[in-house]
Amino acid sequence: MKKLFVFGSINMDLIFTVKRLPKKGETIKSEAFTMAPGGKGANQAVAAAKQNLKTIMLGSLGTDLLSRQLKAGLEANQVDTAHIREIEGKTAGIAGILLEETDNRIIIDAGANAFHDSESLKAILRSEASKDDILLAQLEVPINTIKELFKQAKILGMTTILNAAPAEKLPESLYPLIDMMILNETECETISEMSPDTPENIKQATGRILEKGVKSVVLTYGANGSAYHDGTRHISMPAFKVEASDTTGAGDAFIGVLTSALARGLKIEAALRRASAAGAMTVLEKGAQTALPTRSGVDAFLKRNTDSEEQ
Repeated sequence: MKKLFVFGSINMDLIFTVKRLPKKGETIKSEAFTMAPGGKGANQAVAAAKQNLKTIMLGSLGTDLLSRQLKAGLEANQVDTAHIREIEGKTAGIAGILLEETDNRIIIDAGANAFHDSESLKAILRSEASKDDILLAQLEVPINTIKELFKQAKILGMTTILNAAPAEKLPESLYPLIDMMILNETECETISEMSPDTPENIKQATGRILEKGVKSVVLTYGANGSAYHDGTRHISMPAFKVEASDTTGAGDAFIGVLTSALARGLKIEAALRRASAAGAMTVLEKGAQTALPTRSGVDAFLKRNTDSEEQ
């Protein structure tokens, strides 16, 4: 079976639940506080590993207590941590999350996530990766390092997937190295310079990204679903209707499960449906990694919803 290599951030999330955001200079009380493992890279790795896919984390941690806790958490979720770099004197990445009702606002300090050795990472791929394995990355780690890894991945015949989040402009030379780009509406507008606010505009915006050299694009737009475009096919997938408790981690659940489904050989329609189910399941609970569903959980959710659709 294919293996998944995830190059990305590993953070500790500090989550404050508030009734409203503080004004400038104001101190308010939190309704609740939670500390939980996060980071887009780690979240997506855990989401994929929970689908029973062999998942190898490539990233950096410090030597502080939070770094040790984060590594142990990944291992508890069956993520291979043997190639995580532990940097003396650095601290783990931190994400401060203000959760207002079902919306979230996030501030990130990269910590050890900003420090990587490209040559060591490429050597890991040469040693451990096989043709048709998958390399997944996000933009909470340096773009130059992503580019170097994607170059190596293409030499090895791997499939490359980039979650273009958080939103930022990318170097033009990176696009031809990307087999699949996954992004939300804000990220799509940043890269395509066009708002994907109608079905026709979605086709045009994702088409602009394809013109840059990307092989296929998956656009997510929250409660309205997702779309796939590869220049030939354009597929729309509706979202499952649920009452959201916390949207933190929903996008990472979608990406991790989509990637694992594709690794298992599922067609894109079936993979998108599984990913949509995982995103819906994640928003029902608070937190990121703790809310990510298992493969059997996704199976059960899809069966329930398929049965209800057929009634």
